[in-house]
Amino acid sequence: MTAVLGRLLGRVAAARVPVRVVLLDRAFFSIAVMRLLQARRLPFVIPAAIRGRKPRPGVPATGLRAVRRCGAGRYPYTHADRGQAARVVVVVAHKTYRHGRTGRRHTRKLLSVTWRVGGDPVAVRDRYRVRFGIESRDRPLAGTRPRTSCRDGVIRLLWVAIGRLVRNAWAWANRNAGRRWSLAATRLILLPDILVAFTRRDANARPAPPT
Repeated sequence: MTAVLGRLLGRVAAARVPVRVVLLDRAFFSIAVMRLLQARRLPFVIPAAIRGRKPRPGVPATGLRAVRRCGAGRYPYTHADRGQAARVVVVVAHKTYRHGRTGRRHTRKLLSVTWRVGGDPVAVRDRYRVRFGIESRDRPLAGTRPRTSCRDGVIRLLWVAIGRLVRNAWAWANRNAGRRWSLAATRLILLPDILVAFTRRDANARPAPPT
């Protein structure tokens, strides 16, 4: 993980893109990643992953399990493992949601490991939710972007633009038609396949280069 993160941060630095805060997935929760970001003086927010065996009944919890029992707030914490340690701040926040099947309201605790990130627990939670907005915006593009094996960068970028247009038009059609299928939605489903079919026909119609 540190090698991948270091390579990506190097590309960002080469592009001269300022980094205000690094929002990482739970898979990056490790001391090596925390120390790498601290060495580069980059603020970060990482969801805490509680690992290890649960304590036996009657034995008090330690580490992140003990912090999880605390109320909402900010708690200084030293995450240590196998001779390495990183001083961070654990932010405990709450999340309320409605169960999709029962319809009841539930509350869930969220533990985030932060460094040089200010604000109360609600502000830290809302800041990390920006990451989900980026993923929800880019992930549907894979389902609407036409597939191509062409190596031309212009054509591949054109497919990305068409995919975004189809995705936005799809959202507009579903919003106006509700959950029912509409003629506009059906046309949007067929549009990528039609474009790919025309591309293949043009590619097959071109004369083969002399050998």
